[in-house]
Amino acid sequence: MFNSITFFIRKKLNTYTSFINTPPVVDQDSSTPKRRVLLIHCHPVADSYSTAISQVVADALIKSQHEVRLRRLYFQGDRNECYGGKTFGSALTPEERVGYHVERNTQLRENEEGMKLVASLEIQEAVKDLRWCDSIVFVYPTWWFDFPAVMKGYFDRVFLPGVAFKLPSEETTDRTRIDSGLLPGLTHITKIGVVTTHGATFPVTCYIGNNSRRFISRGLRPLFAPQCQLLWNGLYDMDNTTSEQRKQFLIRVEEAYRTF
Repeated sequence: MFNSITFFIRKKLNTYTSFINTPPVVDQDSSTPKRRVLLIHCHPVADSYSTAISQVVADALIKSQHEVRLRRLYFQGDRNECYGGKTFGSALTPEERVGYHVERNTQLRENEEGMKLVASLEIQEAVKDLRWCDSIVFVYPTWWFDFPAVMKGYFDRVFLPGVAFKLPSEETTDRTRIDSGLLPGLTHITKIGVVTTHGATFPVTCYIGNNSRRFISRGLRPLFAPQCQLLWNGLYDMDNTTSEQRKQFLIRVEEAYRTF
């Protein structure tokens, strides 16, 4: 059990490292604030273990009375779960790249009506979800020690200037800029969750660089609220796990998101 001091210490340390998970929210009742959770899932196969994980996460959050929007980056049969009703495009288009840093486009992206003038339907829908949620959860397999291409495309195409961040001008005096020099634009998001599987062992994953973990913890999280919490669950050496080990991992994930 977490007493108030331990709870505070764990939350504080979590802002510095994802290797110390944010503590669970215990003793939830009807007065406990409910979250608006955007659940992003990335796997092409509908009956995969990854898809099963995403469903466990969604069910646990819903049972805890959080509001959940499940979005699959690969089309798996339900168009309502996909942006634009199809598999998400993994690559920036030439037009998107040319207009990426255009100041007028940055300004237009700051509101829903402006987005309609400078973005495709799938990007409009994805940005609308980002602005709706106060928590975001990513479920994906780690392939070649990094994100699947479609998820990388999601970050490239959705976390845009005017949406996720701004570039400071010479006159900028805002102290909220992060170390990279960006001004965060998603400060309403206060919690991140990640569930991923790895073919490699934990030591090998760390040796290679633990790329997606570093990006989410050190690159993405600073665009969110200053004390944004991060919950990380990883299953390593996936190809050598037994059915019982995979079942136990699902149980741990269910528990983690029941107290999210």
